[in-house]
Amino acid sequence: MLFHDTWKFRLTENAMTANGILAELRAVASDEKRAVLARFFKSGPGEYGEGDKFLGVMVPQIRAIAKNHAGASTATEDALLASPWHEARECGLFLMCNRFLRANEAGRAAIHARYLASAAAGRVNNWDLVDLSAPTLVGQFLADKTRKILYDLAAKPSLWENRIAIVSTLYLVRRGNLDDAFQLAEKLLHHPHDLMHKAVGWVLRECGKRDAERLRAFLRRHGGTMPRTALRYAIERFDAAERKRWLAAPAEKPFLKSFAPVARADAELLILGSMPGEESLRQAQYYAFPQNAFWRIAGALFGFDPALPYARRLAALKKARVALWDVVGTCHREGSLDSSIKDAVPNDLPSLLARCPRLRLVACNGGASYAALRRFFPDFTLPVVRLPSTSPAAARLSFERKLDQWRDALSENQRKRK
Repeated sequence: MLFHDTWKFRLTENAMTANGILAELRAVASDEKRAVLARFFKSGPGEYGEGDKFLGVMVPQIRAIAKNHAGASTATEDALLASPWHEARECGLFLMCNRFLRANEAGRAAIHARYLASAAAGRVNNWDLVDLSAPTLVGQFLADKTRKILYDLAAKPSLWENRIAIVSTLYLVRRGNLDDAFQLAEKLLHHPHDLMHKAVGWVLRECGKRDAERLRAFLRRHGGTMPRTALRYAIERFDAAERKRWLAAPAEKPFLKSFAPVARADAELLILGSMPGEESLRQAQYYAFPQNAFWRIAGALFGFDPALPYARRLAALKKARVALWDVVGTCHREGSLDSSIKDAVPNDLPSLLARCPRLRLVACNGGASYAALRRFFPDFTLPVVRLPSTSPAAARLSFERKLDQWRDALSENQRKRK
């Protein structure tokens, strides 16, 4: 998520330094590399880095510029982190890491807090930015402290804060402390985003370098169900024969089946997802993955506490005349990403519409739900609104932005119906 369409500074010494660094970055930028970086970091519409802007500067050049400005102020670092330019934010993080390594304990605590604030504000918002900074600014800082913040970050709805949680453990792992890495890997193992599968697998591989038997024990518990990407990363250091054994899969996987609709006959709004994720299927509950923002958004819109027991949340939706279902009824899928859905068969939406004749609006929770609805039901006649996905895999919008867009869209349609 980007916070500025333009990057403006007051004419202060700090602003001049930040502008000077930006000028140095522009001086070594390349149009060719700009295009390559924009594709590599998935900045296109609907991709995880949507809207990110690139100058076209490579990492060694950014690192060298940061080294030349080792005396830059914290305000300069913050100004760089507020930039819409990816390389400027990267340079700000290099400066912050360099400052951390020189600082005393009090200074490191302040830098750690600033970093977490920047991450919460959406400024550490791509995997390379996380990976260059989290092991130092979080992992190293927590080496002799409680690790509770890692578990808090893992529970956030933000993909990037989730990645900070697991990648931070690399500092600990490389010093022989594997406990938090394995616990967080287990907690995040079924995250819906492929970037998290790669991060979890990477950390598990590093654990295996220190304790291969402990990694094997983890894989005996989870290898059959963990995402294939995470498994492949985790076993990279094993020999070919062992890798083959771990990757051996059942000849045929059963179809996944979605849930029955949640609906009363007097429902007026139908919210459609695509297909329940792995955690939802395991718990037999809609939107059970903790980082999915659906219940927080629904609670804010329809007036109930999202922490209520599941049955009471469903009752609250029904009382608000809201129905809940998914477009896909059965499918094959590896992991939880909608892009991995294969052999999909739709639910019987016409029968639900017949049971709920007062339905006036269908709200699709994300682009995949909308695309599936249009694909399977091209003659669908009810008004349809496409809303931002509540999944943490849709990382370009903060929770607040998602809530605002849901509220605005549903309010606008309510006004039109009056």
